[in-house]
Amino acid sequence: MVITSNFHLYADDLQLYRHFKLSEVDSAIEAMNRDLGGVDEWAKSFGLQINPLKSKAMIIGGRFYRNALSISALDPLILNGNVIPYTDVAKNLGVFINSNLSWGEQVNEISRKVHFSLHSLKRLQSLLPLKTRINLMQSLIRPLIDYADACYLDATEELLNKLERLQNVYISIALLTPTEGTTHIPM
Repeated sequence: MVITSNFHLYADDLQLYRHFKLSEVDSAIEAMNRDLGGVDEWAKSFGLQINPLKSKAMIIGGRFYRNALSISALDPLILNGNVIPYTDVAKNLGVFINSNLSWGEQVNEISRKVHFSLHSLKRLQSLLPLKTRINLMQSLIRPLIDYADACYLDATEELLNKLERLQNVYISIALLTPTEGTTHIPM
């Protein structure tokens, strides 16, 4: 099997992608469909089954590029007889990526997870010694904030501030007891 698209393979997760100019969109979709057919045939030859319902297609580019395309007018991508839907946001290895490569959805998801975890841990705050609170925060909350943080180099100031506020909240819950007003946070 020969795949002409670029690809990333991680465990059982395969992503195909192509770079193309606006004038090449039809030939890019045609080539992608050939590659999808090849991947499907290869999988079947080894007794594997691809779930097309877990597959999504995304066109990534700047606003001008995406606005110049009418997604609904594009030919569909087909996998095993099923149409792969075009989307503006997809989750890839736990990271939300959108079609303009901004990080709003990812930061919102981090915020949701951190607030949920903090709400659960805050109830125990006064019952736990400082060292235990710090260990819990570092093992349960910090990884949520740190995961894929290298991607945020081009995040907006607003999103970076939101992440910083989340970090400040988890630090304050770890270091303060409910009866304390403020404390010096050691660096």
